[in-house]
Formats: sequence, structure tokens, C-alpha cells
Amino acid sequence: MASWAEPRFVCEVEFRDWTHDGLIRQASFKGLREDKLPDDISLEAPRRSKSRTYTGIAGVGLTHPERILWPEPGITKQGLTDFYAAIAAWILPHVTGRVLSLLRCPSGTSAKCFFAMHPWPGLSDVVQRVGAGEKQPMLAINGLTGLMSFVQAGVAEFHPWGCRAGHLEQPDRLIFDLDPGEDAPWEAVIEAARELRDRLETCSLKSFVKTSGSKGLHVVVPVEPLAGWDEAIGARSGRPRAPAQTSSPPRSPNR
Repeated sequence: MASWAEPRFVCEVEFRDWTHDGLIRQASFKGLREDKLPDDISLEAPRRSKSRTYTGIAGVGLTHPERILWPEPGITKQGLTDFYAAIAAWILPHVTGRVLSLLRCPSGTSAKCFFAMHPWPGLSDVVQRVGAGEKQPMLAINGLTGLMSFVQAGVAEFHPWGCRAGHLEQPDRLIFDLDPGEDAPWEAVIEAARELRDRLETCSLKSFVKTSGSKGLHVVVPVEPLAGWDEAIGARSGRPRAPAQTSSPPRSPNR
């Protein structure tokens, strides 16, 4: 329940943009403005772009930047672009140079979404086409321009394969998927991830954790791309015995 108060002070804030409901997102308090009176302040209207195309980041044109992709938090296509630009240094090492399976939601996540693994009409030439022994090539990117090209195409999720694009038959990551049951608390998932990390360390294997995009965790073990998939999966299924179920490395949703 909201409680409204009579304004007595004026403060200055910086913020990233406006939500669909007219609220400010990611506000940062800068200080009080003693030179301003509350009666002198009026609501600042969100600035809307007159153009339907925005020359975005890395030179990639962004159509419909105002489109709402996630209705509940009010995240727009422009907001997603800015987010990926802000975390580029962290995300690019995990998605570049790898075949990617993509979840596309061109009209937003509340509308129809679908998986895409092959080129589609209008896809930028910046995106690499990778032969994988199938009728159509798979997709990969080399940097920020490719990432932004996918955002422009309405990609909401990136699912990288567990191998490099140049070594499709030699995985360089083993992934333990900790997928809890309906009655499993989040604390139990965290405990399982820590126990798995400790067990892996007894085999001289370093790991790191990633959120899975759903309600679980992925414990990822980087390995040298020397063994084939069958050998790698067999090694992973042996020692150490994991405290939760594991899954095959995410080469493709069909494998």
C-alpha cells in the first residue's frame, strides 16, 4: 500500500530510463537541491524517440527501441541493448567463438517465442555461419557487434554450446546442471553447488558457477579440448559423484 507525503525537499537523481508505467529505472541519488522549491518542480515527461530506428551500440541499427520485451519490469529493447553493452566485458568471453542456440522473442517475451539455430532472412553478415554437419549452418559471433545484431533480431536468451566453433567434437566445458525439484529450497541448490565444487577440487578440477536462466545452477568445469564428447561425458559421470543430477553438455537443444 502506497503512502503519499507532502514534498518538503527537492533532490537530484540520475537514472537510466523510464519504465512503461512512467517510473524511473536505476535511480542514483546525487544530493539535495537547496536552490529549488518543491512547488517549482513538475514531472519530467519521458523522452520518446521520433525515429523508429536508433543507431545503437557498435554501429548496429536498433528498430523499435521502445518495444517492451519483459512487460512486468518494463524492460525495453533499448534497455536490453544498454544492459548488454554494460556487461560486455563479462558476457563476451562466454558467448563469442561458440555455436549459439537462441531464443527469439521479436514481439516480447509475453508473445510467441521460438528457438533459432540457423540463419534467417535479414540476419546480419556480421554473424558467423558455422558448418556443423547439418543441412544448414549454425551461428556464432566474434564480438559486441554480433551480440547487438542478435538483440536487434529479438534474441532474449543465448545458449552457448560447450565447445569452440572450431572444435565441435572436442568440448572445452563440462556442465553439471543442478535442477531442483518443486519442493527444493534455493539454499539446498547453493549447498549442492558448493559440495560439487569441493568434490571437483579433490580431482584437481577448478569450476565456476552460473545461473541457469531458470531456477537452478550450472557448475562449469573448463577442460582442454582434447577428448571427444563420449569420453568427456564418461569422465564427468565417474568421479566425483555429484550430489545432484547432471546433464549432457549443452551442444544443442536436440542433443
